[in-house]
Amino acid sequence: MKLQNTKRMEEVGWFSGPRVKLKNRTITAEYILQMISKHSAEALRNLVDAYDNRPEGLSAQAQTELFEAIERITELPQTIRSISRG
Repeated sequence: MKLQNTKRMEEVGWFSGPRVKLKNRTITAEYILQMISKHSAEALRNLVDAYDNRPEGLSAQAQTELFEAIERITELPQTIRSISRG
């Protein structure tokens, strides 16, 4: 099943494994952490903006889920750092 899913992903342009790498940059743990931090900061800005501009009448459940997403994305860089330190 995994092989079949991999083939389908490759058909639409997604690749995995050692053949995926940046030619101009060595991929290091520090670089990965930097990119995760950068993109999580962007995601956080978008989530906060969504929360600040949420429509009136948004269900309590939806507001809670949005707030929890903000909490999780805020914690992500530190979680990754702690994992990378071993």
